[in-house]
Amino acid sequence: MIYLVSGEGPSDIGALDGHGLFVAGPMTYFIDRIIEENHSYSALQSGIIQFVHETELSHASKRLSSGKKGMSFPGAKSKKETAFFHRNARALARLARVKAEEQNDDQPVAILFRDADGTVSQRRGVWEDKVYSITAGFDAEGFDRGVPMVPRPKSEAWLICAVKDPPYQDCQALENTPGNDRSPYALKKRLCEALNGQDSAREINDLICSGQIDPLQIDMPSFNYFRERLEKSIR
Repeated sequence: MIYLVSGEGPSDIGALDGHGLFVAGPMTYFIDRIIEENHSYSALQSGIIQFVHETELSHASKRLSSGKKGMSFPGAKSKKETAFFHRNARALARLARVKAEEQNDDQPVAILFRDADGTVSQRRGVWEDKVYSITAGFDAEGFDRGVPMVPRPKSEAWLICAVKDPPYQDCQALENTPGNDRSPYALKKRLCEALNGQDSAREINDLICSGQIDPLQIDMPSFNYFRERLEKSIR
């Protein structure tokens, strides 16, 4: 089983270093921790988590959208902004199948990370639309091991849940905080304060690896949805 992951940058899924090697971000360590809990091995250490850069995914999406057949976006959710995520999910599903065939793997899993963002007033609708569009994209390809990883409003909320005082308690309220980084209550600022400025991706990775941040203890609606979908896909 191989795992294809794609995100928005080094602070979530990760990025390529100067030598073209994948440097995992905190959200990939979250994924790995859940896999390890279910299968008793680290997918990262085993080398079976494979990164799809945004550029590669974008090119695959453009090739997909250049064709006419099967590119209609279903139902009332047909909006420009959500159609983008729909295409991304379809492209990632196709890439997963290609890479799996190349590696003689018949059970690839594809995980697409996107922050929900949005204003407080539209937060739930934005999250639902993005999750729906990603799920619909995987479904359009008949790919049943596709996983939307969409924190509400963004990944910092999941991380703050683990490092606030007290940790892991009453975290659902974090999903109703501003996603705008310019807000005086911005989650990036709150995470930085909670970690005393030690909030780089590498430093957060170290906290996850040491168990000081334990994703298995996070109880938030958007995280629970992601975890349940991932666990279903890897059974």
